[in-house]
Amino acid sequence: MKKKKRISSTALIAWFLFVVLFLSAWNADRFVDMMASELPGITPENAKVRTDRWDSYYTRYFRFMEPLAELTGASFLVMGKKSADNYNYFKDGAGCMQLLEDDFDRPRAEKQIQTLAGAFEGRGVPFIFVAMPPRFDKEDFPVARELDFFGQHDEKMIAALSGGGIDVLDAGQLMKDSGARYLYPFKTDIHLETEGEFETARLLAEKLSSMGLEIMGRDSVFDKGSYEIVPYAFTGNLVKSYGVSYTFGGDIFELWYPLFDTDLTVTNPGLPILGPDIAAADLSLPIADPDGAAADPGLPIADPDIAVTDPDLATTNPDDVVSKQGPFAESVMNGMELRGSANPYWVINYLQYPSPYYTIVNNNNKDGCKLLFIIDSYAMRTVAYLSLGAGRIDVIDTRSDGSAEYLRQAMETGGYDAVLVAAGGKDFYNSIDIGQ
Repeated sequence: MKKKKRISSTALIAWFLFVVLFLSAWNADRFVDMMASELPGITPENAKVRTDRWDSYYTRYFRFMEPLAELTGASFLVMGKKSADNYNYFKDGAGCMQLLEDDFDRPRAEKQIQTLAGAFEGRGVPFIFVAMPPRFDKEDFPVARELDFFGQHDEKMIAALSGGGIDVLDAGQLMKDSGARYLYPFKTDIHLETEGEFETARLLAEKLSSMGLEIMGRDSVFDKGSYEIVPYAFTGNLVKSYGVSYTFGGDIFELWYPLFDTDLTVTNPGLPILGPDIAAADLSLPIADPDGAAADPGLPIADPDIAVTDPDLATTNPDDVVSKQGPFAESVMNGMELRGSANPYWVINYLQYPSPYYTIVNNNNKDGCKLLFIIDSYAMRTVAYLSLGAGRIDVIDTRSDGSAEYLRQAMETGGYDAVLVAAGGKDFYNSIDIGQ
């Protein structure tokens, strides 16, 4: 009897290994060329970023991944599991997936922001730290009282920055205090729903106006009724290995189109401008979808020597300037809805990820306030909708290669009416480099 059980177990293991090896071989063509092309460029500084990209790409485009993920998620539901991926992901009381940031260095993050604020305020430029709306309420997610998660309401950090004299706009708390909705999480993705970022842009517009800075048409531009809202099905980046059944369904991603006249110019120095024909195929890996869903040829890293030398000039080399001008939907947005892709990653339908630096000029308000916004992807739609009221916004994403040089140049040249910082997690704070 024992011998029969041993034979059955061996057969089961052998079958499992065969399936894994078969699927790996079947998918090899999708990854070998991509990895081979990136291997020569790996350095100790970018090794983790590159390997994370490979992991994300592998998960996103692995053949037969969807049914495997759904099977895994269904088994987790049966077992009543509230965590996944070796406790990196947790499901909160509302059924939303949350990302653990177990090695978040809060004192270092606070020091980085304080140093950044001092660098600009020492040059007479107002500095605002934007605490984005949280992805969860700690009352409904008790584990977050002891552990750090992406997109949390970080009371300790907010108190430390405020106590250090930094101007903090606590968007989530302002929403909560007003009795309005203040939680806008996706169940399956790390980011916020579009309405949450739009409301943050509205609060920022009010803040900037109170400082005497010009925000065009604030009452109409930041009125939800001034937009056509189009919903799309969306499966985010937190359930690629567990399926939507684990969160009892996918999400809805809303694209908000202005119903009023808009004319903006987006300039991206040193990189192809994202649009209907060029797009980052994945939030963490800007290369082509093997099924042709995105037509991205593989975005190169910007040359850090092509830097901002004047706030009114995009680069030192006019030949490197790539721009697109037009209505909001054709300039600030990237036209992913026009390509007919299956389940596109809607978050990057806005702005110019993964570029380290780009500008948005509002041609209907060129005399409006000029802002520098330092962000990660958690605030991209906030920037997008704020650009409809501002005169110009320069954007720096510190996580991208080359951002340190742009940040240094921005500090040296100045010319901004205000500098704003908004982010969701540790990777942003760990990547801030101001040369100290």
